[in-house]
Order: sequence, then structure tokens, then C-alpha cells
Amino acid sequence: MHALHKKSLFQQPMFFQNLNNAREVWDECLGFQKKSNKNTHWVPPVDIQETEKQYLIYLDVPGVEMKDMKINVKGENLNITGSRKALEKDKDVSNHRLERLAGEFKRAFSLPKTVDSEKIDASLSNGVLMVRLPKKQEATEQNIEISVK
Repeated sequence: MHALHKKSLFQQPMFFQNLNNAREVWDECLGFQKKSNKNTHWVPPVDIQETEKQYLIYLDVPGVEMKDMKINVKGENLNITGSRKALEKDKDVSNHRLERLAGEFKRAFSLPKTVDSEKIDASLSNGVLMVRLPKKQEATEQNIEISVK
């Protein structure tokens, strides 16, 4: 009689396990992830939009508080750094999967010359950091009618 293999409650089908393994290897090669979720460097995803009057940067940073982030402009670069704490290890708890990365992150963006660095502001809501980069007044397009004589 064959012994039955006990499946884990959180086990994935083999196809998805192979995809996850390939992704983990690729991420490690690129430096995005380590085998543990502790003390890693991670890269929060970002969206950047432009309107007539400003640029908007949206950074996904769930679990990060504003006090754990630093935003500054140095030269022509906008730098955003921060950290997210790992779950505290409890000796009475067995972890089945740890995919949420913790540790430090850093994103840097070259600023267009049209940005008014003195008026940049940021807000954090529902795990999304929004950085507003207003354009300089003279950089916004103005429609001026010129009369012909």
C-alpha cells in the first residue's frame, strides 16, 4: 500500500510552483529579492503622470508610514527612500509563505527643468505615496493672441 502524500493547505499546482520558482530566480538575479522577506531591498512600483500644470508620481508603499520615508531633491534628482518592517517572528507561529518584502527601498527620478522644486509636496493615503511636482509658471503653456498690424 502506498503512503498518501499530505498536501499543504497552501500548496499551488505544479505549473504555478514552476512559474514562481522561475520568477524568484529572475528576481534574485536582478537584485529585487532575497530568499527571506527580512533585510531586503525592494523596489516599489511607480506611475508617473503629467498635466499642463504639474507632474504626479504615485508610489505603492503599503505598510510604510510617512515617518519611515524621506523625500528630498538633490541637484536635479528627486530621491525617495524608506523602509518597511518585517513581521515580528513568533516562536509559536509557523510561516507557510513569506512573499511581502520588507527592508529598505530607494527610488530616484531625474527632474525636468520645468519643475518648481520649491513647491514639491507629498501625501500618503491607503498605501500610495503621491508626490506632486508643480511646473514653473513660465513653463506652463500660455495662449497669447498677437495682433497683426
